[in-house]
Amino acid sequence: MKRTLSTSEAADILLRDEYASWSVEAASKLVEYYEEQEQETGEEIEMDAVAIRCDWDEYSTAKDIAEAYSHDFDLEGKDEEEIIKEVEAYLDDNTTWFRLDNGHYLICEF
Repeated sequence: MKRTLSTSEAADILLRDEYASWSVEAASKLVEYYEEQEQETGEEIEMDAVAIRCDWDEYSTAKDIAEAYSHDFDLEGKDEEEIIKEVEAYLDDNTTWFRLDNGHYLICEF
């Protein structure tokens, strides 16, 4: 037996995950992303908050991403705009990611 979730129900499930700390915007974007995947493939995706938590991470700034992946970045002497450009180019080449309206980054871990 399956139950179809509304967008807001699915986002609420992500927000209630005690081991994740999604912003409301990130939870909504993740649900939107998976709904688009369903439309593109024509296949239903099972809601799995644990798998989503393991696959995705939300970062407040590009510098936070650069520090998390420090082996891939040289931040010395770079201003914030240079860091943003370098991080976003790196993300473009390596993963699926979104820049949210709240300024945060939502990235599929790789």
